[in-house]
Amino acid sequence: MYDRGIDLAREEFIGFSVRRMIDMNLFAYPTAAKRYASGRPFFHPLAIEKIKEVCCKNGRIDFAFDVGCGTGQSTQALLEVAEKIIGLDSSAEMLSHAVHHERIRFVGGQAERMPFADAAFGLMTAALAFHWFDQQKFLLEAQR
Repeated sequence: MYDRGIDLAREEFIGFSVRRMIDMNLFAYPTAAKRYASGRPFFHPLAIEKIKEVCCKNGRIDFAFDVGCGTGQSTQALLEVAEKIIGLDSSAEMLSHAVHHERIRFVGGQAERMPFADAAFGLMTAALAFHWFDQQKFLLEAQR
């Protein structure tokens, strides 16, 4: 006999476990941020070509926003399509490994509570970070 109660209990447990992982900052440790900075796969040319095709048909974007930027690799890649870029991450350790550029500003903060005005950016990206966010809250925040 099928017991839906077991599935509901499992969903509640998994939901709790995932929420606890999201609330934890696994990149708060210097060694994790350093390993990430040196070991993250570099796929950016493919992503940038797609961004150009979809978002930049009329030239460059004035202001781009890279949410969950980590060590800034995806933020750096946006230099090809944007004049100015802000990279946001919740981990100060990850941001400490970012390579700085005159057209990029890195800030600490949460994807679900972005410290910027409505419609401030012409492009918003979240390269390999979306799974770390409270996705429902982030999508609502991103719409503004």
